[in-house]
Amino acid sequence: YVWVPLAPGDNLVVDFTIWSVADTGSQTPDSQGHYWYFRIDSSFNLPRAHATNYTTSLPANASGVDSFGAKLGFLLWDGQFVAHEGSCAGSSGAVPTIGANAGTWPQTNSSFDVTLTDGPANSFASLILSTETSNHLGVPLPLDMGVLGATGCTFWQGWEVALPGVATDALGGATTTLQFPPAFPTNIRFYGTWITLDGNANAFGIVPSGFATMSL
Repeated sequence: YVWVPLAPGDNLVVDFTIWSVADTGSQTPDSQGHYWYFRIDSSFNLPRAHATNYTTSLPANASGVDSFGAKLGFLLWDGQFVAHEGSCAGSSGAVPTIGANAGTWPQTNSSFDVTLTDGPANSFASLILSTETSNHLGVPLPLDMGVLGATGCTFWQGWEVALPGVATDALGGATTTLQFPPAFPTNIRFYGTWITLDGNANAFGIVPSGFATMSL
């Protein structure tokens, strides 16, 4: 197949249909309780994406429209932001999550908000940026933070840049804004992780979020 985008707003989404897969009972969920729910569909009457208007002009970050497909989206033209789940719970029991506002991604000559949810309430957080995910100053990555007293926590990237800390609200949310000037180099992949100050979570007093992959 050949697909030619005609405008910057055009995006391609590939829908992989899970038609009939047996559940062997051997798949265990991760620490967040997430796993593929493999089940046999006896009726073979699967609602398809096109039947629920998925082919209409939905945004590139639209949620799935049925429970039978694994959606893979390709964001074309400038910039992308992909968030990855974390594994380290704070004192509230929730895992801090990095994200971005719907329909936004890094672009040159523009600002971009990176959000934190489920962090510690009424505390502080800082966004750490890096271009490394394999090694930082001789330290292999990802880093098991158990050696620092943060058992069960992992830091996936380097820590070249630490942005000024921001206050979290009563729900553990925060936002920091990245500014990309017109001359900012493109085709660069970089990574971001929130570190949150949570003295009741572990002996280290720091809880990282999941990390995000970004590019312009």
